[in-house]
Amino acid sequence: MSHPVPPAPPAPVDPSAELARLRDLLAQAEATAQASGSQAKSLKADLGTLEKASQDLDKAVDGYAKARPGLGQQKGDLADYAEEKRPSVVLAVGPRKGAVDSAVTWFEQRESEAATKATDTETARVDAERDLAAKQAAAGAAQDAYTAAKDRVKALGDWLKTVDGLRTAMEKAEDDNKPVLRYATLLEFDRVLKKVDLKEIAAYRTELITAWKTLADRQQALRESDEKRAKATFTAAAAKQALATLRSERIARIVEHAEKQP
Repeated sequence: MSHPVPPAPPAPVDPSAELARLRDLLAQAEATAQASGSQAKSLKADLGTLEKASQDLDKAVDGYAKARPGLGQQKGDLADYAEEKRPSVVLAVGPRKGAVDSAVTWFEQRESEAATKATDTETARVDAERDLAAKQAAAGAAQDAYTAAKDRVKALGDWLKTVDGLRTAMEKAEDDNKPVLRYATLLEFDRVLKKVDLKEIAAYRTELITAWKTLADRQQALRESDEKRAKATFTAAAAKQALATLRSERIARIVEHAEKQP
């Protein structure tokens, strides 16, 4: 039987308006030359991305438009088949129809619960990934701080070498009669020399112990976060698989539940 194809839904918003807007912004940015160089570069990147998205959208819509009439005919034929068979199917199931209808409700409740669990565990997995990234950054910063404290002697020596080089440069500026360069060099000399903080030995030891303790604490927190992430990933995957399995067994589960009813 032939079925009229229902009218197509309204077309999605054409991205051409957004493309035009971005092109106008790009023209304005380029018109301001170097002052908006970074903005123009960013707009060009956005424009390229949107143009690619527009092409993909047009291609997908064109493919859907070509396939839609055939899909509508197929759907209509299947709907006709169901309506043709419905009376005999309902007659055959007889008084067990109520049990099947009840089983469908039962199954959909189980499916809703499984879907909620899949969503919640995926959210927990994403949160665990974010927490792990934060713990990794914190541990990295603590490692850098501990390394810097541990290598204090080398750093002090490097700074003193820099100051010594500035002294040589200042003396040369004096010989070359360049007072501005000489003064600028003196300012840099003072700035770098202030970095040479010769702490008391006890204070340095305390600083080093504090840095080590912070590093140890953050590494422990990182290990715990990694374990939570692994557990969350496993739980989310299991919930997702459980939902997929439940949905794939929909008819079998409904029949099994219905047949258990009195």
